[in-house]
Amino acid sequence: MTDTAIAALHDVNAGIRDVLSGYETLKDRARPEILDVARGLDAMHRGHAAEIASRLGAHGEDADDATVRGTVNKIATTLRDWTGDLDADALSFVRQGEEMLLGVYEAALEGWDGDTALEDHRLIAK
Repeated sequence: MTDTAIAALHDVNAGIRDVLSGYETLKDRARPEILDVARGLDAMHRGHAAEIASRLGAHGEDADDATVRGTVNKIATTLRDWTGDLDADALSFVRQGEEMLLGVYEAALEGWDGDTALEDHRLIAK
């Protein structure tokens, strides 16, 4: 596997972990009207994170890709809870996180070099 493909898997893994950091607080404190959305997105991303981590492990890579953005997401969600409710208005925050993650996936796919395992490419394109 090329360094480019491994970097793409790490980038996607870090992006997912960043989004999940915000969902940890959101799931615990969200109002009922958005709780199902938060839980559904969290479950989807956790499943994909497990697949990415498995592929990284298969390539001998560590999947502990934490970034500052994940900490910021967690803090922002907590502050939002302290200053108001995590209700339908918080969905704009969720949308921003999902759009950021979509950009990470798109960048990983655009930078794919084509010389690596098709299984890894399919995982990111999923």
